[in-house]
Amino acid sequence: VTGVETLIRDPYAVYARRILRLESLRPIGAPAGPQERGTAVHAAIERFEDGDDPVLLSALLEEELRLAGISPERRAAERERLLVSVHALIAWFNERRARGGAIHREVRGEFAIGEVLLTGVADRIEIGAGHAAILDFKTGAPPSDKQVASGLSPQLLLEAAMLAEGAFAGVAKAETTELVYWRFGNAEPKPKPLEL
Repeated sequence: VTGVETLIRDPYAVYARRILRLESLRPIGAPAGPQERGTAVHAAIERFEDGDDPVLLSALLEEELRLAGISPERRAAERERLLVSVHALIAWFNERRARGGAIHREVRGEFAIGEVLLTGVADRIEIGAGHAAILDFKTGAPPSDKQVASGLSPQLLLEAAMLAEGAFAGVAKAETTELVYWRFGNAEPKPKPLEL
């Protein structure tokens, strides 16, 4: 589902990667960048599950950032910067837990559309009585409501369509009632529900 946005915005990039099998190479010795940071943050949140210990989440973030190749100096700066997000996310998890329902983390899905197989991994799906939410963690700026509504950033909408078809392994078919981007790691970490 993330590749669909690339296909819409830059079809030649998809052609180069999927058809010509060209991959851009990073310079030797290049420092880890935003992609590695984002992957590390996702991995730490996934390992944390819905815990409530800020010390544990901070330790997981430190470990994943180290494994991603983030330098010790940058990790020291990140440690302080991420602390605000750690507390905000734990408070949010507590609010969500009070709603009840099943929580599915990093769940894979596949949905055939004609001869095309749409695949994706949802960061978090919550299903309760009369409620189904799909959430995506972002370490950069999430797309605007307008970008999502226009189809330029279709990730969560495609995941909602997959959920409606029961395409996620081990997750009951459901109509999505809430789509949320959760920005983690900036000065004002918070969920951003989509209003379409």
